[in-house]
Amino acid sequence: MLKLIDVTAGYGKNFAIKNTQFELGAGEIHGLIGINGAGKSTLLKAILGTVPVFGGKIEFQNQPLHQQSHFERARCVGLHDSSQEFIFSSSVHELLELSLRLHHDSQKLKTVVKLFGLEDLLGRDVLSLSSGERQRALLAHAFCANPRLLMLDEPFTHLDWHRQLDLIEVIKEWRHLTGCSFLIALHELQWAINLADRLSVIDQGKILVSGPPDKVLPNPQVGETFAFQALIDENPIDGSRRLTLGRRQ
Repeated sequence: MLKLIDVTAGYGKNFAIKNTQFELGAGEIHGLIGINGAGKSTLLKAILGTVPVFGGKIEFQNQPLHQQSHFERARCVGLHDSSQEFIFSSSVHELLELSLRLHHDSQKLKTVVKLFGLEDLLGRDVLSLSSGERQRALLAHAFCANPRLLMLDEPFTHLDWHRQLDLIEVIKEWRHLTGCSFLIALHELQWAINLADRLSVIDQGKILVSGPPDKVLPNPQVGETFAFQALIDENPIDGSRRLTLGRRQ
């Protein structure tokens, strides 16, 4: 579905992404992990087209993505960036309706509101919300746009424990309902093992290794990059996969 071929991208002469190869399949939930400054956010923005690409190709469904119009590209690819501040006054309902300009699907709006539990917040001004409530509203805004590929940059930021668990289920349910693919940059490795079909580790602007989470995280090459050793077993409380990290010896 998405393919990056020898992509180099960044700002000016600072190439945060260097000759990178990457593939993502249709309907896949793909996690992107790496230390701060590794290039996760730059990779997402290069795909979206908001960071200059100086070399290589980005293909979406076998077509050059950046040769498409801005309107068509918005139907293909969307990005939720948790680092961006919300600076204008708007009700939550108005914010969500902005996303419907691409497809005018009111049923999608109702579905997203229910999935994110926003029924009691629709009339509230986004600027009056707590950081966690605002994060949920902005995530819902991204989902309402209904792109075929939705990229999420640190989506668990500001969410408390049970809302993080809820988000995992929302992402899986949205894939089931729409066939949407996800590319998610995150630091919460404990969620990655129960959310992502595949993980890619990015280091110094290049994909170091890709594969199923239970193969990638214990990989000695990954452990050396992150300076940890990983153990994945069964959580005795609920039977889910559990991640234990320790300092690499």
